Amino acid sequence: MFLAMFTVILSYCTQVCLDADNARAAHHYLNTRNQQMKIAVTTGLKQQSDNFPGRFSLFLHATRSGDVRTAQLCLRSEQNVDEVDHLGRTALHWAALSGSDEVLSLLLRNGASIDQQDTLDGLSALHYAAFYGHIKTTRLLVAAGASLTITDNRKMNPLQLTEMASLKLASVQPTHQMIIKYLRGAMKDDVTPPLEHIAGLTVLRLVERQVNNLPQAK
Repeated sequence: MFLAMFTVILSYCTQVCLDADNARAAHHYLNTRNQQMKIAVTTGLKQQSDNFPGRFSLFLHATRSGDVRTAQLCLRSEQNVDEVDHLGRTALHWAALSGSDEVLSLLLRNGASIDQQDTLDGLSALHYAAFYGHIKTTRLLVAAGASLTITDNRKMNPLQLTEMASLKLASVQPTHQMIIKYLRGAMKDDVTPPLEHIAGLTVLRLVERQVNNLPQAK
């Protein structure tokens, strides 16, 4: 079990390092390419293909960090707005989970698939935004037409996933209750019963359970 977990973590860290290296190389290329494009507009020269190694890594890095300018340059260089990473996550997923609202708005204006689900857990951008406690991002996605009833691999809609997060001490965010209240109002007739009623648990009972499971001093 430990070996399997270590292998997964090592694989993830390796992927992050590779992505970072690719992003740095692509950033240098893209800045150079941007200057070439400006020259081409002035001189009328025909540009070569804008598809270059590392561009997608740079695009994802920009969406995670809220770098609107770089994300926009990638899109102008014909970056596919719905390209996915090794877990099926698009740039919109990354913008949603990191709360990068300006980048998220840019992606939506460029035709990003708002309800696309990743291959890891079947999560949509709204699932990510709500789970990670980004109230403004959640509102932006709902206003743009994101599905409120879409379910992940566990058959949970964004509201239910947020309720689950609010019931877990490790994942609770101060904004979860605001998001829950907002989503309940937005769902209207489609609203689902409170998850704590279904599970038979409240935050207080979960706290008591955690305390009871702590090692006792001898």
